[in-house]
Amino acid sequence: LADHTDLEAYCADWRNSPPQFGHKQSLLRAVAAIARRLHRGGVCHRDFYLCHFLRPNSAGEALPISLIDLHRAMIKPQLGMRWKIKDLAGLYFSAMDIGLTRRDLLRFVSLYSGQPWRQALCSETVFWKKVSARAEKMYRKHNPQQC
Repeated sequence: LADHTDLEAYCADWRNSPPQFGHKQSLLRAVAAIARRLHRGGVCHRDFYLCHFLRPNSAGEALPISLIDLHRAMIKPQLGMRWKIKDLAGLYFSAMDIGLTRRDLLRFVSLYSGQPWRQALCSETVFWKKVSARAEKMYRKHNPQQC
């Protein structure tokens, strides 16, 4: 897609120069909605990182987000927990250095699960712990100097 920027590059300086609150929340909503729709539809991206989400450079605050690199996607009648964990851990890993707050992460959990975050974390404790543990393991592997 011409004249687009991937979210990894777009969000790279957020730690030093945070975006407006509403804009960040719109992006969280858009990414969570895509993840939720994929997984509920039985699709595992298998390479689910911020760099595969694109936004048009001319969009301003509008957020038509596109997901690319679906060539490795796996489609199953019902996607198992393992594949959802893999996707979400990859996404979390790729977002670890962009300056998301704990509230941002909890908001994503709520948006993805369709439940208030407290309820989602209580009813799916094992799932979210596995997502976090896998993302942290990936982070330690790729950034040993920061651990």
